[in-house]
Amino acid sequence: MTEVTTMIVGGAFLLARVIYLSRIWLKPPLFLKVFVWLIGNANYSDQEKNGRLYKRGELTTTYAELINAMRHYENRATISPTIKQIRIILAWLESEGMILVSPLQIERLTGADPTAYTRAYVGIKIAIVNYDTYQSQENYKGRHQGKPSSRLGHNNNNEEIKRINTMSELDHSDFELFYKSYPKREARTKALHAWTKLHPDNNLQQIILNAIEKQKLHKSGLKSRNEFCPEWPMPATWLNQRRWEDEIPADGIDNSKPIIPTTRKCPRCMRNIVVESDLTKAGCVYCEPREERI
Repeated sequence: MTEVTTMIVGGAFLLARVIYLSRIWLKPPLFLKVFVWLIGNANYSDQEKNGRLYKRGELTTTYAELINAMRHYENRATISPTIKQIRIILAWLESEGMILVSPLQIERLTGADPTAYTRAYVGIKIAIVNYDTYQSQENYKGRHQGKPSSRLGHNNNNEEIKRINTMSELDHSDFELFYKSYPKREARTKALHAWTKLHPDNNLQQIILNAIEKQKLHKSGLKSRNEFCPEWPMPATWLNQRRWEDEIPADGIDNSKPIIPTTRKCPRCMRNIVVESDLTKAGCVYCEPREERI
């Protein structure tokens, strides 16, 4: 029997079966629809557009385009998601370490002054995390086996799923050490899956644990100095985004010894004053003129 080769217009992209193990599979259908659309519209190779280079796995779009692409029909009525829904989905995908979102802006002349420019937002740039890994046919088992691609059907990825499940059991003790060290113990199953996917060796495990302790000390120092301190992300997000590689600014303060400020109560207004120099002869700078400071 002669095999008929049919050319399919529009190309194709790969979707790994491990998506069944992903949290997006448990989300409302619109989440998966958006993610699949992003993968299918990402650049397969580096491309230059409007004088900018966009790399493989990146795409530019707008909220209006996403809303239009996500519409569906029900009882002859067109149902479209709101911009709020799209923003929530993109924020969730980014928190899961699946995409990176950044605003796309250009500089334009203001018109009156030839040297004055204003920035205008023209859309958003989205990068698919690990695009190369999931879009490379060589990373999937059971791909050729001497048969033409038209006979392969579905890629047999059951062994990969079994491998991930086996790794979850083997690495459970190492994960426990990470989970107990991490300050924010939430979404344990999701964190375990991220740890299993990362599959760190002994050296990387030590690097991760050391990074957690250093970041703890840094955040403790920020709080003790009443400076802004960002919250700890979810443990799975921390792992997916490789946050152990974050650089900690050298502020010249030994964060291993948290600063405990000395407070005094103002005898007049009874406020707790942290800085002693804010006290005055009869009260504090909040209830006395500044010239009366001690």
